[in-house]
This record gives sequence, structure tokens and C-alpha cells, in this order.
Amino acid sequence: MSSNSGALSPSEAFQAAAQRSAESKTYLGTFAQSLEFELDPFQRDACRSLQEGKGVLVAAPTGAGKTIVGEFAIYLALERGSRRSTRRRSKR
Repeated sequence: MSSNSGALSPSEAFQAAAQRSAESKTYLGTFAQSLEFELDPFQRDACRSLQEGKGVLVAAPTGAGKTIVGEFAIYLALERGSRRSTRRRSKR
């Protein structure tokens, strides 16, 4: 982020837009679009790690939004599970 005014430079704005566009095509992007609020950076980082198959440990104060990471883990498991079961049925 630019240090002088707090606003993004054109290059930073383009990079952020490209990242949002790429993320919108992922499980995390679909999940985030279903929410009525923006994810905090720690939530987004933890969810990205889960999406990549990594384990996470989220330590934050009460009310910080840790539950959303767990909800994404459940969403991810259900989405991936439903795709696997669909593939199994179509092979028969």
C-alpha cells in the first residue's frame, strides 16, 4: 500500500483487482460472496490455507470472527464431498 496518502497506486489497485477476480473463481470466492460482510485479512488468509489443503490454528479474541473460518471449512468439505459423490455416480 502507498505510504504517502493511504490510497492505492494504480499498480496496487490493478494487482488487488486481479487478485479479487482470480479469487472469485475459487471456493473461497464463492463463499465470501455469500456473506453480508467483507472477510478480515486473517479470515481470508486462514480460509486460503484451508483451500490449499493446509491445516490452520486461529487464535483471536472473542468476537473477532474465528467461527467464519470453521464455517468455511465445513462449506469446503461439503462442496468437495458433493463433487466427489457426483463423479462417482457418473462413472457407473
